[in-house]
Amino acid sequence: MMKMFQKTVIVAVALGVLPSVAQVEYEATLAPRNLLWENNDFSADWQNVGFIGDGQQGASVLVDNVNSNDLRFLLSRYDIVEYPETGYWPRVFAGNVVISPKGKVADRTMEQDLYTGVLSGTITTDEGSMEWKAFAEREHGVLVVGVRGQGGEVGAKPNYRVERPVDTRHYFKQHRHYESKGWNQIPFAPEAKPMREVGGVQVLEQPMNNRGGFGVAFQSLESSRGWNWMLVALSADPGEDQAAAIRRAAEASLARVQVAASDGVDKLAASTDEWWKDYSEKSFLKIDEDPRWEKIYQIQLYKFGSASSEHSPYLIDNQGLWPWYCGWAGTWWNLNVQLSYFPMCSANRLDAGRSMINGINRMYKAGTLHANAAHNEWPGITVGRSSDYRGLKDQGWSREFGNLTWVLNNYWKYWKYSGEEQIGRDLFPMLKDNLVFLTHFLEKKEDGKLHMAKSRSPEYEDVTGKGEPLREDTNYALMSLDWALRTAIEMNEELGMDDPDSKGWKQTLADLTPLPVDEKTGFMVSANTAFEHGHRHYSHLLSIYPYHTVNVDQGPEARALIQKSVDNWHSFGGRGAAGYTFTGGCAMYALLGDGDRALELLDQLPGRLKPNTMYREGGGPVIETPLSVVESVNYLLLQSWGGVVRVFPAVPSKWKNIEFRDLRCEGAHLVSAKRVDGKTQWIRIQSLAGEPLVVQTDIGQLAADRDIAIQSIKGPRGQQRWTIDLKKGETVLLTSKQEQ
Repeated sequence: MMKMFQKTVIVAVALGVLPSVAQVEYEATLAPRNLLWENNDFSADWQNVGFIGDGQQGASVLVDNVNSNDLRFLLSRYDIVEYPETGYWPRVFAGNVVISPKGKVADRTMEQDLYTGVLSGTITTDEGSMEWKAFAEREHGVLVVGVRGQGGEVGAKPNYRVERPVDTRHYFKQHRHYESKGWNQIPFAPEAKPMREVGGVQVLEQPMNNRGGFGVAFQSLESSRGWNWMLVALSADPGEDQAAAIRRAAEASLARVQVAASDGVDKLAASTDEWWKDYSEKSFLKIDEDPRWEKIYQIQLYKFGSASSEHSPYLIDNQGLWPWYCGWAGTWWNLNVQLSYFPMCSANRLDAGRSMINGINRMYKAGTLHANAAHNEWPGITVGRSSDYRGLKDQGWSREFGNLTWVLNNYWKYWKYSGEEQIGRDLFPMLKDNLVFLTHFLEKKEDGKLHMAKSRSPEYEDVTGKGEPLREDTNYALMSLDWALRTAIEMNEELGMDDPDSKGWKQTLADLTPLPVDEKTGFMVSANTAFEHGHRHYSHLLSIYPYHTVNVDQGPEARALIQKSVDNWHSFGGRGAAGYTFTGGCAMYALLGDGDRALELLDQLPGRLKPNTMYREGGGPVIETPLSVVESVNYLLLQSWGGVVRVFPAVPSKWKNIEFRDLRCEGAHLVSAKRVDGKTQWIRIQSLAGEPLVVQTDIGQLAADRDIAIQSIKGPRGQQRWTIDLKKGETVLLTSKQEQ
């Protein structure tokens, strides 16, 4: 029987426990989380750079590598790449903006304002001082750098310096003393064309080797308040007619700078300030007992907003907009892309995360995801281990069969969290084509089951640690296929697609061989390979996370299998682990409700991060690991899978006082909640799409601030849950009935 709770009493309670989160509170709360640099924190290396970006182009801020007295803004853009004759197109540095003091530098400071997106600093010299600011303006796509000098530094201004491009992997090899034959043998790009001026804008055309190139435009502006500014725009064009390509790129950059300059710096700053404040207020998190994680978490949201854009057609690659010497100067698909977008759903940053949707759609329409695009005679669509921004690598796909499926899981989550039906309709044909690829490798054997052909479980070596053998029935492939089949069947019904292939999907799912499991250690790498040595990837555990196709709601056997598998993965004392080993493990233990073990693992990550929360492994810097922190922390506080919103499902015992606002769930629900002294005080839910709502909470008897149908139900393991009849656009505040 439906239970109706009256409005009048609850509203009075609501006003007492639900203060508004005004702009001043956001600004005041975020300010202590800003990144700060003092004089000794600066270096000419990537280890502790400042960073800005608009989702397509960006800059790293560090001590200049030519003159250590200067400050360097190292520029980049996702599609500014080298064009080798074979292999993928790797990233290159695009140029520099340099601030050059007249006097000898005595002191420097820098601050990254997470609320406004402005990077600023001071420089003190033996002749005077200067202050500077930099931000990435998104409407016109220009980077803005300004400086104002005092004393002997009056008149200081930013200057542009050409960076002769080269594949950043060559820097890495030289730095690590690999097989480089010397700088004179490294294939730098040709010299840039002579600078030309167009109406006060400086224009540079940079040809690359073999084809195409990029264009840079910049303009210096003065203000009445003593500031000298520079506006910079970057564009690229890979055209085979090189002269035409670099001319088009230069003209595109010129047009952006001209329009931006006509608006003026004040207007550019105001629009940037407005965008970042709106972005920063999309959600809110406060953990009184753990300000370290508050800060790391918030920096990742800033980083994500800088690396991704609603207007960008480019996926976040391994280094985002801040490349450095690296062996991974492209896009890696067996974990990196996926984790880079983990902040977008639960942290309510879907707009910024739209670049993932745009990028996958672009590649699908261009045909670069076709399994035969890299000279393999395979049907359907897939992607290999690595590619450039196009999704291509001209050396054939590796046999990592789950890569694209995992990316499509991110796409599916975007659909479920956004409530946008068109996203689902765009996903469905891609998922179908990916199933064509995956099912191509199935073979029915004597046991009557469909088995997967030999493939790789990403980077899991053999017992010698020297190779990655092909294995039959890898869990990476089977778990991905299992999720894809179940999802296609569900989408066909939910979207009313009436697809004739649905019958075949159901039969394939029924005939599919069980996921390989070892009695002692849980999920195996493949049918004949148990997980027997430490390894960073969790490719053999995707059914647990993020697919949720094996979950605790399925009963004690499933729970025991999850526990056994995750325990085994983390039983090797950190040997073979990487940063994402701990973020992934945190999320999985959170699914088990073990917040203390989850936080114990997560707490092993900060020691592996750089002071600015950037991260590197043996092959160089990579961006995805710290970004994945966001969802791991959110899983401790809020989970939504299997049609249920779980509020505070795995809170660590040391986190007594927590508040979050507007985290997002499946069904396009925005959820806010507060916990005081280890007890949930209230939950507020807003429905953006009117989807069914089932809530699991530790509040024993719910009361609401409005007349609304609430029914108590039991979950599959006897958990108390509540169905709430919340319509599109409605909001409900839930509190404890006993305390009214």
